[in-house]
Amino acid sequence: MKNLAMLLCIGSFGLFVYTTTTNPSRIPMLHFLGIDATDFDWNSTLQYSGNGRTNVERHYQDSVELWASYYDLPPEYLLSLIILECGGQHPCGKRFEPKRYKQLKNLRDGKRRKFEYLRQHDLAGLSDTDIRKLATSWGPFQIMGYHSIGLSKNGEHVSVADLTGPRAIEIGVRWVDENYGTLLRYGRYKDAFHMHNTGRVYPKLGKPKTHDPKYVPNGLSHMAYFSSDNSDESKEVLTDGDPAPVASSTPDGDQNEVRLIEMGEDESTQGETYNGWQVSQ
Repeated sequence: MKNLAMLLCIGSFGLFVYTTTTNPSRIPMLHFLGIDATDFDWNSTLQYSGNGRTNVERHYQDSVELWASYYDLPPEYLLSLIILECGGQHPCGKRFEPKRYKQLKNLRDGKRRKFEYLRQHDLAGLSDTDIRKLATSWGPFQIMGYHSIGLSKNGEHVSVADLTGPRAIEIGVRWVDENYGTLLRYGRYKDAFHMHNTGRVYPKLGKPKTHDPKYVPNGLSHMAYFSSDNSDESKEVLTDGDPAPVASSTPDGDQNEVRLIEMGEDESTQGETYNGWQVSQ
């Protein structure tokens, strides 16, 4: 009897640990208190394991090259971006963002007038679970779930599930094209990497705002690898050192096609946005 009680205690503790690490939102006490803990996706702990370049070549290269050609975007940038965002793993992990969850809930409940390009009617009838999915980043490019709403505004329905499904690369490349494709066509890759991660071009002064200080240098290094002939010598370019130079100069002539302004740290400074990026008035 004592041994049975011990096994039950161990089993209950194991179940609690598993629930805590895989889906903390299911813990009754956290739900009762309204605490939205970050999801811990076991796959996300493995997303940077192994060789990211090999992973992305195996899982995504053919599809990326197809859609990069369709949208006239550099495939080497998109392949590098996938390495930075999910390590080239398939399937990818996901990342829940509590701050976005609170912002979207407040918009749905009428406690704020807008969030980026979204208005209250865009979230009408959505449950807390639905909002949680919108506040999570998904797929090889780690696109936030609420961007599925913006991608659907041209008449073609895009769901959160599409961000990880068979159309994930197609939709991800289209999202990049709509948001900052002009930067890429001008060869402003440094700005593009910083834009994808932070919503802003690379700062003219000061340190980058990316979550990883090496995010942009690593991306440029991966680009140098994919831009090369993949000879043994070229494969010696590593992310730990200085990346090989990649064009990121400011285009000549009229730059009005890229109408970007840097967003302030103050959340209330929203301005007009398009698919999540702030643009000038």
